[in-house]
Amino acid sequence: MSDDVEYIVPRLALDPTETTTSGSSSPQSREFQTKSVQPNSIHNTNDDASQDASSTHSTDVSIEQLGSLVDDLAACDETFAEAPARALRTLFALSEHPTLHEINRIRMIREANGRLVPTLLQFLQQCDPNSSEQYLALLVLNNVSIPSENKRIVAVDHKGAKILSKMLCWYPESSLISIILVNLCFCDSALRMHLVQNENGDGDGDGDDYNDSTCAYIIEAFAYALQVSTLPEDEELPIVPQKDKTPRELLRQLQQATGTGASTFTHLPFSQNIAHPETAKWCMCGMKHLSRPSRDPIAAKTLIQAGVLGVILRVLQVGSGSARQASNDFHRFSSGDYKGINIDNE
Repeated sequence: MSDDVEYIVPRLALDPTETTTSGSSSPQSREFQTKSVQPNSIHNTNDDASQDASSTHSTDVSIEQLGSLVDDLAACDETFAEAPARALRTLFALSEHPTLHEINRIRMIREANGRLVPTLLQFLQQCDPNSSEQYLALLVLNNVSIPSENKRIVAVDHKGAKILSKMLCWYPESSLISIILVNLCFCDSALRMHLVQNENGDGDGDGDDYNDSTCAYIIEAFAYALQVSTLPEDEELPIVPQKDKTPRELLRQLQQATGTGASTFTHLPFSQNIAHPETAKWCMCGMKHLSRPSRDPIAAKTLIQAGVLGVILRVLQVGSGSARQASNDFHRFSSGDYKGINIDNE
């Protein structure tokens, strides 16, 4: 395990492992793991959540409690009540057990009839944005998304990639949502292909026949959140993201409202101080990983069609402010010198 890397939210560590389709490991992917969260590593708005999570001793909890904990989350009428808060603290402790966290994370999404992940996803959609309960639920979901054995179950079987892609568009200020999606993208090539295989419809390149029942819209969610995150920090969002719209539809609305798109790379509104630099950084990381060279360049084609290459170039070239910080972080991440971790540049 590599050294911890501390960001605003949460404390992270990079794990240079990737499980291939055959089940073997190779140093081609990095996991962003939430470690034992301390108050000084959490954004101020979530200090209470971090203190609550840290107050539950992971050695005092047992996987045998999982069923009742999931029941407490599923049965709550108010997401901010004490019962779901206690359940989330205990679930987080289970996923952070000092000696059993790895096996716990694998067991947690399979036991209790596999109800944890769908319950967490449903709970998250009921939470107030940027609330402590939303943050704790995201921490738990991030931890159980880390094992390679869990990624397909979380992303595909429980439609986690699709739901989180929508949530990223609703709450682009939550960089933790983008981190979870990036973790799910750090997977074997078969799963990466599955996550983007419906992005171009029948393959004719126009993307107008998306299959809404299976398409996660993950690239377009990254593209939408990146473009929103790179708006000037004091600028009002030009559209109100409607929850019944797909990320693809929201991206089109945003580009129409801002006059940006694939043919307007040189006329993009930009500011030295962007709205959400952390989200911007992780969205670029997710798009980079999904568009890695492969036998089928469908993800790269979708990225080009999303019309955000100009935004990426402007972020990488900007000279100062928070946009420069996002650019510097992404350069280090992509250049193989990110906090001493070798990043694959195949």
